Amino acid sequence: MKLFRKAILIIHGFAGGVYDFENLSHELECESNFDVFTFTLPGHDDTKNEKLTYDLWIKKSEEEIDYLIKKGYKKIYVIGYSMGGVIASYLVSKYKCIKKLVLAAPAFRYIGYENGKLNYESIITKPQKIIKQYGGKMVLSRMFKLPFNAVFEFRKLVENYSESVKYNKIVNIGENN
Repeated sequence: MKLFRKAILIIHGFAGGVYDFENLSHELECESNFDVFTFTLPGHDDTKNEKLTYDLWIKKSEEEIDYLIKKGYKKIYVIGYSMGGVIASYLVSKYKCIKKLVLAAPAFRYIGYENGKLNYESIITKPQKIIKQYGGKMVLSRMFKLPFNAVFEFRKLVENYSESVKYNKIVNIGENN
């Protein structure tokens, strides 16, 4: 491994997996000077872990960053999608070697909650839109592979880590900076 190379770590979202980013990983690795790494968060594979906690997601993500550091990467970029965006935000607040953070639809707010309150219209309409977009079979198959308590742990993760990155550090695409 050449030490001038940079690492990108991609963290998938709730009920997702590395398969969600196969194309992106391939493109980044083939077309740029990056080594791309992905991993599966605990409970998101075929093994059922009924004692799943959001702390396991955090711990696994920290282990992945520690692995990259141990491999000699001095500059690490992290891409987080949805729930992975919340985890990535925490990681950038902890690790100085993370030089760039890309958040794709970070789950700082989730279905049914707006401004800390339940929004019943969103609870009804948002899942319908997701099912229509991705297909009921795919959505349900992903949800049923997760342990029952995963939804509760997801909520705890968002509650505990949504303030990890201050919003003044986030730059929207298209802003003049």
